[in-house]
Amino acid sequence: RVQLSQLASLPREAERGLVEWLFDIPVRRNDDIDFWSARLLRDNPGQAASDEGNKASWTVQLAFDLPGLGPMQAQVSLQGERVSTRFWATQVDTLPLLRDHLPDLRQSMDEVGLAIGTIDCQAGEIQGSGKPPSSPLIREKV
Repeated sequence: RVQLSQLASLPREAERGLVEWLFDIPVRRNDDIDFWSARLLRDNPGQAASDEGNKASWTVQLAFDLPGLGPMQAQVSLQGERVSTRFWATQVDTLPLLRDHLPDLRQSMDEVGLAIGTIDCQAGEIQGSGKPPSSPLIREKV
């Protein structure tokens, strides 16, 4: 599993400016241990928005399944000095609970002095997640 994550983290020829790491985070929940999938990305500084001074953009994506809430994904992005957070819930019943707690998240982020961008939640999955890489991880030549 670790080797597959390392292979998937290798830069692909078409995406030389993209730095990406994949790993699992063990999270203890009572007597159980869950593994949250994590993906850390750094976009090429040349591709960042010009209004942020052409700084690199960092993104952390998490995928996890919480009892009672179902499968969820979260994305935290840092572009320049601005932090944005988005949540995706597979179960539509989870959305009202998430929306009720977004103001608490915004307040906590504000209290520690973060410049806040978008804070949002929606149904479904992160766009492009589960999409196979554009090039194969292993190339065989006969």
